[in-house]
Amino acid sequence: MLTLCTHDRRPLLGSLYADEAGVGRVRPSHLGSSLAQALQQLPLLYEELEVMRYVVMPDHFHVVVQIHQPMQRHLGEMVRRLKYTTTVAYLKELDLREGCFHRVEGSRPSRREREAVKGEAPAEEPQATERPTVLVPPLWQDNYHDRILTHYGQLPKMLHYVEDNPHRAWTKRQHRQFFYDKQTLHIPIPVELARALYREARALAELPALESFLIVDRTGEEVKTSLRMRAMGNPFLLDEGLHLPLRVSRSVSREDYTTLHDQLLQRCADEGAVIVTPCVSNGEQMLVDDALQNGFRVIRLQHEGMSDLYSPSERFLPFTASGQMLFLAPWPDQPLSVHPTKGRFEFLNTLARILCGLNP
Repeated sequence: MLTLCTHDRRPLLGSLYADEAGVGRVRPSHLGSSLAQALQQLPLLYEELEVMRYVVMPDHFHVVVQIHQPMQRHLGEMVRRLKYTTTVAYLKELDLREGCFHRVEGSRPSRREREAVKGEAPAEEPQATERPTVLVPPLWQDNYHDRILTHYGQLPKMLHYVEDNPHRAWTKRQHRQFFYDKQTLHIPIPVELARALYREARALAELPALESFLIVDRTGEEVKTSLRMRAMGNPFLLDEGLHLPLRVSRSVSREDYTTLHDQLLQRCADEGAVIVTPCVSNGEQMLVDDALQNGFRVIRLQHEGMSDLYSPSERFLPFTASGQMLFLAPWPDQPLSVHPTKGRFEFLNTLARILCGLNP
């Protein structure tokens, strides 16, 4: 799985629109069409691979390739060639459209430019010096992202992700207040709950998890405590009057699960409660799915970080767009991918009770 973004995420490859059925699509630009053609021709240049699926988005593209045999050249060389051919097409398009020469910033000057500096124009281009050279930013970012799909079930999910990428982007753009306006929240909590959170973190050997997360302000006469978290979704769910923590053991019986399910959804319906959960166990995930399908609201705590480009999975995308969900990352400065541990999940369940105003 290869992903390559344009420089500064400029939408040079096309534009988003919705078809008659309301499904998001991409209308490729001339450059985007050239890129799609180059992707289709990759197996002609590299017989070791097969292009399984690709999508050209306005500011990036994804392509899933299958390597059938060891490649004679490094995959990075293929990416460099793809960058070069599309950059040449990009510069030629600018030349024709604007009537002057274009060159990528930082690249080596052309022979025409070097001879123009010396005061000599090439003999075959007597009027070349009359056309100025304009420096433009590079078409692509310096690096690219690649991911090897090794586990069972990854490939069909990734192929579907690539196919569904335009609709996801269109949905997020139509509801950008829930997707693009990520913010770092400082959620005030009583000092007593902050102390309880500290004790629980110490008992779980998760004290380092409180760094840059539990904020203690002693500047005034009164000590104030708050939780610093990265947020995406509907932040007004934090202002609701009633929050209910959800925790379902993996060993819960069917009868107990049914009782909890009915009681929790009934309180959501009668009292307008908001469910708060890390959504870890299968029981929690099933109950959250039912709550969302019935129009109720959920605050989901996650153990991984949240970058500016983070977006929810396809499973939660429509509910986030409708304002039913809020995602909170308690460790906003940590890497996106963190190995989950039992202590970390226990800590998230404790945090869910704290956010609901309850002691662990």
